[in-house]
Amino acid sequence: MSEHPFIHNLSISMTSDVQTRAQNLLKEVIEAVEKTKKKGKFTLTLEILPKTKVDGAVLEIRPTIKADPPQDSLPPTVAYATPENTLTTRDPRQHEITYGGDESSPLDDEPDDFPNLEDGDEIEIEGDEGTFENGEIVEEMQLIDEDQLDDGSDDEPVKD
Repeated sequence: MSEHPFIHNLSISMTSDVQTRAQNLLKEVIEAVEKTKKKGKFTLTLEILPKTKVDGAVLEIRPTIKADPPQDSLPPTVAYATPENTLTTRDPRQHEITYGGDESSPLDDEPDDFPNLEDGDEIEIEGDEGTFENGEIVEEMQLIDEDQLDDGSDDEPVKD
């Protein structure tokens, strides 16, 4: 017999599957303790039952493993209880403000930068031509050959 009978008995009491599960859970708790710097808990319980009515003959050992790793702190939320016992983020005691009898806020209205343009319309702004697409102006530049650029001048390519 081993010089550490407790460890010997413990290893006999658990199948390799239970030992693997215990090791994985213990590792999870240790990792969480290191990460959060909070306490964790790992519990191994061995329930020992007589298997037969014969004294000292056969024992059944039922292991139970529980792991309680510490959790990262979650941010709190402020909420209000409704009369229906649900939660809301709006304070029911706060009066609603209306704007000129209209239910929508003037802040909800987004200005229409280009009210008279439709997709595909040709436009010219400050001498540059482009097209109005998906609510935005897309500039179009003329592509030129590299041979046209290497004429010895430092001029930028010209837009059409």
